Amino acid sequence: MNEIDKAKEIYENLQKTTPIDSFNDLALCYHQLGCIYRLKCNFDDALSNLQKAVEIMQKSRSHDHPDLATPYDNIALVHRSAGRNSEALLYYEKSLELMQNSLEVPYQYLTGTHCNIAATYQALGQYSKALSYYQMALEITQKSLPTNHPDLGTLYNNMASVHYLSAEYSKALSFYEKSINIMQKSLPSNHPQLGSTFVNIGTVHQSMGEYSKALVYYEKAVEIYEKSSTFDHPDTATLFENISMVYDSTGDYAKALSYCERALEIKQKCLLPNHPDLGNSYSKLASLYRSMGQYKKALFYYEKTLEIRQLCHSPDHLSLADTYEGIAVLHYSMGQYVDSLINYQKAMETYRKIFPSDHAKLASVYHGMALALYSVGQYSTAQSSYQKALEIQKKFLPSNHPHVATTYCNIALLHRSLGEYSKALFYYDKSLEIRQKCFAADHPDLAATYNGIAQVYRSMEEYCNALSYFQKTLEIQQKCLPSDHPALAFTYYGLGTVYYAMKDNSTALCFYQKALEIFTNCFPSNHAHTVTTYGNIALAHESMGEYMKAASYYEMVLEGKRTSLSDNHPLLAKDYNKIGSMHFLVEDYGEALSYYEMTFEILVKALPSGYPLLAIPYRNIADVYRAMRQYSCSLSYYKKVLDSIQTVPSFYFPWQLTVRKNVIEMSEKLNQYDDTVN
Repeated sequence: MNEIDKAKEIYENLQKTTPIDSFNDLALCYHQLGCIYRLKCNFDDALSNLQKAVEIMQKSRSHDHPDLATPYDNIALVHRSAGRNSEALLYYEKSLELMQNSLEVPYQYLTGTHCNIAATYQALGQYSKALSYYQMALEITQKSLPTNHPDLGTLYNNMASVHYLSAEYSKALSFYEKSINIMQKSLPSNHPQLGSTFVNIGTVHQSMGEYSKALVYYEKAVEIYEKSSTFDHPDTATLFENISMVYDSTGDYAKALSYCERALEIKQKCLLPNHPDLGNSYSKLASLYRSMGQYKKALFYYEKTLEIRQLCHSPDHLSLADTYEGIAVLHYSMGQYVDSLINYQKAMETYRKIFPSDHAKLASVYHGMALALYSVGQYSTAQSSYQKALEIQKKFLPSNHPHVATTYCNIALLHRSLGEYSKALFYYDKSLEIRQKCFAADHPDLAATYNGIAQVYRSMEEYCNALSYFQKTLEIQQKCLPSDHPALAFTYYGLGTVYYAMKDNSTALCFYQKALEIFTNCFPSNHAHTVTTYGNIALAHESMGEYMKAASYYEMVLEGKRTSLSDNHPLLAKDYNKIGSMHFLVEDYGEALSYYEMTFEILVKALPSGYPLLAIPYRNIADVYRAMRQYSCSLSYYKKVLDSIQTVPSFYFPWQLTVRKNVIEMSEKLNQYDDTVN
């Protein structure tokens, strides 16, 4: 039994044994039970007990007594925890009204309720109202306290957080600096509150893509925590997790993993094995391993996360929904789009039980589902999901918020896939406009937008424009990312595809090799990005007539795919066929025949008898036998080609005429051979 359950048992026993006319004691029992149920995320029972506390208190007090402000505050907090922020506001306003009508309420209570109302407006995305209430709280506090009191520092911290959420990063930094100035004057140099403010400043710089500055502030926080008694505290672990995220963003996965593991060690020392915070650490490790392309380890840690959260929480708890969403993202990264959608659906069902239908959490799920739906070709459904995400974001976020820009980018990607290039450019321009306002000119998110625009121009075959935008992408990435960051690899890969399309195969190869070097350092050899790059290098060598080099890279493609597919999976047929073609072109007919036969064996198991696609391996095998002058075998396979495509319109297989000519040629050669024998 954990501490919360013990407290619940104590108050339940007290409630049963307290006389019904002991109003204060009985109200206290119900009040505390309500608070306990809130901690357990049992919001209905929490509200029921808190309402009983109010009813009992009203028997011994007037309905406008300031003592009622406390249970009203806690009822509001339950509604906030359940995502019902509008209902929370009603109770906070009741509480505030009671306090304002009383002359005996300490300023701290007034300030606290103003801050709670501000935080609720903040959760609703109404940032101007949030700032207004924080300003009122600030004015009350300034009248009651000296200018360097730590409480003022806390208020500046809160105001900074609103500006941060509004993507007003320079204003956020300004308020955090005010907070730091007060705290440095009024608190010991190793006070944890100073540390947490440095963490907040680091987070702003991290969001601005200023990773080196973020690390400077995180290191200041580390120094403070090292000097205080809180170094082995979960707060230090959270700081290490933040540092880990910076290194994750810069592609320095070794350091990211080191800090993430240090965070886990701290939590394992000071928390029970099934503590929810341990689940949070496992979740962050899972996310990091996903970034590293180590999907089995990522799945292992997500399963540990899920196990802890299922033990600690009810089935419709928020943290379980977050876990399902994380697993959905992982399956998406693995290319397992159906599994991704299943887990997004689980997350969505849970979020809908907890939050209203337009809650910001749901925007994230709609966004993820849209990506997965897009990947399985359900473009119209994906577009609908993006629009739902965008509608929610516009309710809760400023129109120029970076999250809105990300959604515009993904809608642009969808239109590009549909061949709607003007629409794609329109949405990329909207994204670019927001990001140019929010970020410095060398921010990674700007590079991502330029990259998207480059890909549209490549699809439009406007290769000069494509190269221009890929170069813009590269210039930013080379400034703000380490030379082995995966984002650079994607840009090198994009440049390679443009040069390949322009028939400049040697330059294309140069960029493909740069991409491959990074991919092989960051990801396993069977990772999709690595395998795709092998395939493109093979195509470039093939175009240059370097058929054996091409064959060696097609072999790497095959090996990469075979680690995740069964030996006779239909997707392998194309690779066997390609390798066979390379051997055929260098007149290595024995090897060519071997690979073509493997292609045939896979397809004949996967396809219905007589399926037209079988014409391809039949024709290739026939061509090999023809080149080897085994005319009888060649004729047999050419006839199989014609049999398999006789009901198919000729434009599907434009080489039908060539096959018919080859049938005649083989027949003539066999007749000539027979005449010679006779």
